[in-house]
Amino acid sequence: MTKEEELVLKSYNKKPPEKMNIKFRNIKFITAISLKDKAKLIISGMEIDVVNQIINNPSIIEEGLRVVKREKPVKSGMIDLFCYDKNHTPVIIEVKRSLASISSVHQLRMYVKDTKKDVDKANVRGILCAPKIPDMVKHLLLDYGLEWMEVERKVILPDDKQK
Repeated sequence: MTKEEELVLKSYNKKPPEKMNIKFRNIKFITAISLKDKAKLIISGMEIDVVNQIINNPSIIEEGLRVVKREKPVKSGMIDLFCYDKNHTPVIIEVKRSLASISSVHQLRMYVKDTKKDVDKANVRGILCAPKIPDMVKHLLLDYGLEWMEVERKVILPDDKQK
């Protein structure tokens, strides 16, 4: 099929800015209608949604966890959540909105290393939180003495129009 034989549907949104191109190679039926969606557009499933879930209910990570600061700056970047566990041990939480990667482990490792320099106690825990953490990433976390918690994103639709 040549480019001239393809049907390309283009969609644009101004706020938030995004675009989508859909290419159809084989068309069995076509009709034209005007569609109007009155539903409020809400983009969910972002990293901030997972962070907010943890802030609103820290026990999804572990009992007795207390969130102290969000977006704490350290030398190597911004810690998503700075917490203390039930034993008053500092806990660094790095959140990923989807699949955790090897670079996520190194990012968390650097945050823990930076925090150890700033805290009197040398004991600092690091927890990587993501909806999916592959075995390879779990093994690397264990090698560095870090932890993980698989946290599902909750998608909340604001009204019945988005079902």
